[in-house]
Amino acid sequence: MSLYITLVVPTITQYKKLHRMLATVSEGTRRPDRIVVIDNGNLGMIDIELSDFYGLYDEWDVQPKNLGVAGSCNLAMRLAAQQPGGWWLHANDDIEVGKSTIAGLEKATESLPNQIMFNPVCAAGSAFTLFLMPAQRAIDEIGWWDAEFFPAYFEDNDYAYRMQLKGYRHVDVPCDGYIHHTSSTKRAYTGNEEEWGHQRFRANRQRYIDKWGGPPGEEKWKEPRKND
Repeated sequence: MSLYITLVVPTITQYKKLHRMLATVSEGTRRPDRIVVIDNGNLGMIDIELSDFYGLYDEWDVQPKNLGVAGSCNLAMRLAAQQPGGWWLHANDDIEVGKSTIAGLEKATESLPNQIMFNPVCAAGSAFTLFLMPAQRAIDEIGWWDAEFFPAYFEDNDYAYRMQLKGYRHVDVPCDGYIHHTSSTKRAYTGNEEEWGHQRFRANRQRYIDKWGGPPGEEKWKEPRKND
């Protein structure tokens, strides 16, 4: 039985990469039932036009401000959960999928119905660039993403650890043609933006340590410590 899959792709000005990513989705054997772009860059297109995306998406959701990764994931889960029993397919804007990548993720859910996150076998550090989850069950059992990890960095470690505490794990699925153009957004930083990015990384790492008692892989607590 096929799943109802909502693909949600957050982006912030990386429109050329987004176009390529959506094009590879359209070439696949399993097109998502609904494709939503969360535009955190306020349609700040310079070298590409929205008309160039014709046929590659169903909804283009422009945000008044950058939601960050966790905030975008929370909106994505809400959107996917609008369909009863719906599944949320998250994708970075800087990946490419193979022709059977999405079909492979869907098939994997049949043999492991009690698991909650399915992602393609990929390089270390890329597990959260593409994954499939049952939207409402993820909300009910794991909860929302921690948007205090803004705009990015360690929000994925936080969610992964909370999954682990609930007895879940990533299910690595062999998939053809999957490519992640690692850290393309960070490479786009220049000058003050790069320093700001480093500051946010350090601040969010410390927030993670304060919350769980240690960095990823060295957590001491099973309940998060709340900030005053």
